[in-house]
Amino acid sequence: MDLIKKHWEKILLGVVLVGLAGVALWLPFKIGAEKQGLQEVRDRLLAPRVEELPPLSFTEAEALLVRAQTPLVLDFGTGHRLFNPVLWQKRSDGAPFKVETGREVGPAAVVPVKTTPLFTILTLDNVTTNESGVRYAIGLERQAAPRAADRRKRQQFLSVGQKTEFFLLRAVRGPAADPDAVVLEWNETGEEMVVGRDRPFRRVDGHLADLRYPPENRLWSSRRVGDKLTFGGEEYNIVAITETEVVLSARSGKKTTVRVGAAP
Repeated sequence: MDLIKKHWEKILLGVVLVGLAGVALWLPFKIGAEKQGLQEVRDRLLAPRVEELPPLSFTEAEALLVRAQTPLVLDFGTGHRLFNPVLWQKRSDGAPFKVETGREVGPAAVVPVKTTPLFTILTLDNVTTNESGVRYAIGLERQAAPRAADRRKRQQFLSVGQKTEFFLLRAVRGPAADPDAVVLEWNETGEEMVVGRDRPFRRVDGHLADLRYPPENRLWSSRRVGDKLTFGGEEYNIVAITETEVVLSARSGKKTTVRVGAAP
């Protein structure tokens, strides 16, 4: 104890020196660790880790470009109701109907219900023999003739080589007095027509038409080319009828074609 009391300052100094030596040995490691930590912080700040961006999508931009390249067209036609309000009219029974396209009234609204063919018919009606030779009674019926008087069946008596206003008797097949058939030629076209006793020649040369006009609930039956129709306060002339179509002409000359079976 006396030794400690006499040398305690030296002992304390030694302990302090040992501590200082330990601190001196520890400081380089501490400084190195701090430097490394600071370097890591600096690296993270100056060169941060950046994740790869996903691929860019140009879908919306491309759609906008396509839209921008398409010119904007404003339709102020009949389908635009701001400047073209819908017209309403009344039928003959008082029921209202809407005129949207313009084809609900006027000639375009005429409905051909049906068409009926009109024939030119040739028949071999009789054969007579007398001093002047053999003559053949040929019946002619022209259902499409413009005048009603010309539509009735008429007989013409001819010998071979003779002609009428409409046809020529060109030849006879079989015995002259009892032929199987006669050969006729239509004057206007040169068409050859063979007519037997029980085998008449038939050719479609026109049509009749049954027509309906729904806005006024009107019906016309058996109308021909040249007939006139009055509806909607206007008069129209039938200028053509086929199996599937009827052509109407207004006074202005404007023609409208309506088809059998088409929606009104």
